[in-house]
Amino acid sequence: MLTKKLLETRRRKPTIEPIYREPAEYRRLAERVLDAYEPGRRRGDVDADLRALETHGTYKLVRSLAKLLDRDAEFERRAPADPAALRAAVFERGYVTSEAERRRALAAVGDAFGVPPAAVEAGMRADRPEEEVLIAAERPTPEALLRRYNLALIQTLLYDAREIRIRIGADGDDLLRRLAGTGVMYRLDDADRSSRTVRARIVGPAGVSKRSRAYRRRVADLLAAVVGAGEWRIEADVDVEVAGETIPYEFALDSDRADLVPREPPAVAAEPDHVAFAERLAAAADGWRVAVGPTPLRGPDGALAAPAVLVERRTSGRRCFVDFAGFWTPEYLAERLARLRAAAADAAALLLVDDAGRCAEGSIPAEGAGEGVMRYSGTPPVDAAVEWLHGVEKRAIASDAAMLARQGLGVDGEAPTDIDALAAEYWIEPTAVEEHLRETRSGVVSNGTFLPEPVAERIRRDIDDLSEPTLAEVNPILAAYGVGQDALSALGYAVSYGTLDQTEVEVRKAT
Repeated sequence: MLTKKLLETRRRKPTIEPIYREPAEYRRLAERVLDAYEPGRRRGDVDADLRALETHGTYKLVRSLAKLLDRDAEFERRAPADPAALRAAVFERGYVTSEAERRRALAAVGDAFGVPPAAVEAGMRADRPEEEVLIAAERPTPEALLRRYNLALIQTLLYDAREIRIRIGADGDDLLRRLAGTGVMYRLDDADRSSRTVRARIVGPAGVSKRSRAYRRRVADLLAAVVGAGEWRIEADVDVEVAGETIPYEFALDSDRADLVPREPPAVAAEPDHVAFAERLAAAADGWRVAVGPTPLRGPDGALAAPAVLVERRTSGRRCFVDFAGFWTPEYLAERLARLRAAAADAAALLLVDDAGRCAEGSIPAEGAGEGVMRYSGTPPVDAAVEWLHGVEKRAIASDAAMLARQGLGVDGEAPTDIDALAAEYWIEPTAVEEHLRETRSGVVSNGTFLPEPVAERIRRDIDDLSEPTLAEVNPILAAYGVGQDALSALGYAVSYGTLDQTEVEVRKAT
């Protein structure tokens, strides 16, 4: 991004576009700008070389290319001692009236600081910006630098956009992920389920009442991602101040001019706050798998969304989603929540709303409040999200139990049944299976295993056939039926642990 003073545009009512610089045409100038950034040079020398390149027609271009390089350039101050202390020591020696006195003063100060006189003279000015030394600088190709410049022109122009419309072809899911990752306010046009094309309307920086640098930065990041896609088009409504009057203009650019801009999109990376939230949620939410990274969703009616976190039950595979509203207005939240719910279909969805991202006065509308929405300040609320998951789990168990009551459940009445395995087969909650078996079948449930009554009775007979059963004798019987010692209590037996030696631990019927 650049400052508005460096932005060059061409306006033909009603259209506006930046004055792009063709990489092939301006390659030599960009190369000379890059040559100025040679590590080991003083900042003052770098600036002098840049000024030498400036003409009436290239001043803004040279300044802009330098600004792009300055972002990654690293300068350091090199001085044998603190410059302020050196200056103070020299000035304390008073006025000098000859070159000889001057050399003696510098030598005396050098002796005091343990440095040569020449180092004293240079060190006195070392804290000035122009004396800093370049120690590291990026070295893109001249063409790559000019493409970055053209992108920066677009980003800067669209600072004043009220709305930005984006279309992405085959990389539509990638756009969904990036939209979710940037946190910008956007609206998605419903899509044909057979199409991977995505159309999005972005609320531009000029379209929010509380303009913020952070929001502009996120919009700029999104634009960088879009122009790196294979097939794309950007349109925008831009407000331009002309002689104190705001005049609307239209901007458009598509992938037919992809040669002007960087061709590789930035890597998609999950937001650090989202990653930290997902890690804490995974540690706290027993029985759930948590995956961070936007998950593109297409609802039955074509609604599109890309929630930031996927949460899935380990047993039933039932999915739910957690999303974040980074920047928002009350109206945007209502629409965002409705679209998230439509895209998630019958899966539960939670929207976490950051108070710091509010871009207009007002609160969440009444129709958007309630379950499924949580506002927070600072750190996303993991404990509250876990409670929400508990509610999702309870509703899932109730739903599965109602389904089992209607349809029943096929169970072998002559063999033990692994409840978790049976639940996974039907993609339902194990708790619902266990409750259904307790209510509809005669038998014993112990530690995730259902023993039909005929099986339970055979185990009891085998144990009762022992004259004085000990734990060492009973364990093989239980193992033959795929259960452990925990089943004894459910089968009606008690264990007397008077010793750790299982050959002496008695197993008897409970009284």
